[in-house]
Amino acid sequence: MRRCRLYVFMYGLIVFLISVPHIPNASGKQDRIKPSLDVAQYEDSGSKNNYIEIYYSLPETSLKFMRNDSASLICKLVLDLEMYHNKKLLANKIWKIEKQIADTTSIREASQLVDLLRYFVDDAGAYRIKLRVRDMLQPGAVDSAQTAFTVRKAGASEVHISDVELATNIRRSTADDSQSKLIKNNYLISPNPSAMFGEGSSGVYYYYETYNLSSYRSLAPKYLAVSMIQDAYGNKIDGVGAAYRTRIIKHDSNVELGMLNVANLPSGKYKLIYGIADSARSLLASHEKDFFIYNPEVPATQLEDQGNYGPITLLNGKQLDEEFRFARYILTKEEKEIYKGMTNDEAKRKYLYEMWAKPRDDYSVTGIPFREEYLARVHFADEHYTSVFDPGWHSDRGRIFILYGPPSSLERFPSTQESVPYQIWTYDFLKKQSGVKFIFADNAGFNKYELIHSTLSGELHDSSWKQTIARGTNEKIFK
Repeated sequence: MRRCRLYVFMYGLIVFLISVPHIPNASGKQDRIKPSLDVAQYEDSGSKNNYIEIYYSLPETSLKFMRNDSASLICKLVLDLEMYHNKKLLANKIWKIEKQIADTTSIREASQLVDLLRYFVDDAGAYRIKLRVRDMLQPGAVDSAQTAFTVRKAGASEVHISDVELATNIRRSTADDSQSKLIKNNYLISPNPSAMFGEGSSGVYYYYETYNLSSYRSLAPKYLAVSMIQDAYGNKIDGVGAAYRTRIIKHDSNVELGMLNVANLPSGKYKLIYGIADSARSLLASHEKDFFIYNPEVPATQLEDQGNYGPITLLNGKQLDEEFRFARYILTKEEKEIYKGMTNDEAKRKYLYEMWAKPRDDYSVTGIPFREEYLARVHFADEHYTSVFDPGWHSDRGRIFILYGPPSSLERFPSTQESVPYQIWTYDFLKKQSGVKFIFADNAGFNKYELIHSTLSGELHDSSWKQTIARGTNEKIFK
């Protein structure tokens, strides 16, 4: 690469560039902060050079907050970004993030620290980015995310498009946004690197750009902007928004953006198909992007048996083993031992397919629809309940959420001089019991909410749970 320029931008964060050496985790233990990372390639309209945007987000619930001198709570993070091209290290940037909040009640389970960085890149080919995050207030709390991508050659002579940026919101920028670096072409775009949509975020916002339209203008003065959703089987989803929009060619490049409503789609993995087409709807240029939906209130759709293992067919050995670990909450000891004894991937696919198809009293669907719902809950739990100790799906709240879905009501109680932070989840009706409650307490003060009491038969029961939450104080938690 002949030139590499890095711009660091802020979005609701206090970001300081610092010169410190790379900080390894001396213990070798990777506590979970659960960063999300995504990349998109664009073309600079003036120079025709490529640049990439790197989007990252950090769940606030996975971070450690401590009292400072002003009695506010503060978190301190060090981030380390490495970018490689064909295995050669091109850039390494280290910076610090600090954020202050008044109280932990301001942290919602979907709250994310979101930011982006931009690089100009000259060379096409394979790239890899690794982002390492260290929580300075929690020794050993280190986590990372990485992604591989291919930079396409700039300045193509035919009509072409950029990658897509998935977002939780896109709106026209105003004068109040003038200092924000999330503005592109007069739009303020809030990136969603996790690619998780659905409950609480039912609009899949997208942004991409079209280039070299003048080369097509001689053939037609108009083109069609394409945006559609496919399910895991490649079936087009109708009713989420306009798939084709007529666009008039006025400039050599154009901005394409919009929103697809996924509020009525069942949980699962989907694909966004985007690009441009001619008047006959033949694609001139297109790309695709995977994303995930979690909609617990939308019933899963029963699909016909396609004569194979559905989406499980495409899983490799590592992915099969990961799916098996996720299913631990619904497997018997014997089922776990059978799978662990398997060494053939095809046998594992068949086993998992039959496992998901097994009838279950607590679920109205079986097979692939049940799998999609279950794994959507796993993904949701990982995004919302991760702490510095456990991935979200492996936590107590994650287990309850995966098994029983979202509670009918959720009460949050912040730390006080009399009690540690705790939550009460209530299910109106569960396993033939009404008014079921789960009590989770953050005894350590690190956002690790552990189950201390439940009224559900078969779960942990402790009638003295109020004494348990009264054992801590603010001094103990935030000293």
